[in-house]
Amino acid sequence: MNEKSKTLFKDNLELGLTSISNLIEILSKFENEFGEVAHKGFSLVYDLYSYYTSIYKSNMERLESALTPTITKKLDPLNEKINKVIDLVNSDDKNLKIHNGLKFDESGTPIYKNQEISKIKNLTSSMYNIN
Repeated sequence: MNEKSKTLFKDNLELGLTSISNLIEILSKFENEFGEVAHKGFSLVYDLYSYYTSIYKSNMERLESALTPTITKKLDPLNEKINKVIDLVNSDDKNLKIHNGLKFDESGTPIYKNQEISKIKNLTSSMYNIN
């Protein structure tokens, strides 16, 4: 891939992140209550972001030889924005809640994935009596 194509491809990857960020921003501006339709919208954007991050990471590793910490740092603002939307929605009892496990930890991993890994480790440990 020549340098011009590489730059264009990288610009498109960044544009994808910006677009998802804008969608998250729109969701954070809900009025009245965060109901079923807004909840479905959040779920779609969250799933899109989850899928897009895997595309973004693999392509940035290939195009820029970027390391995971560098990529994670680039995704941090979006992760934080998602965490804030979840906190905002969950702060009002009239809203349809979003599970806190969807928040991202400081390593950029959704909390629910860490909980799943912990459960698997505990299950494995108990199966084989590993302490």
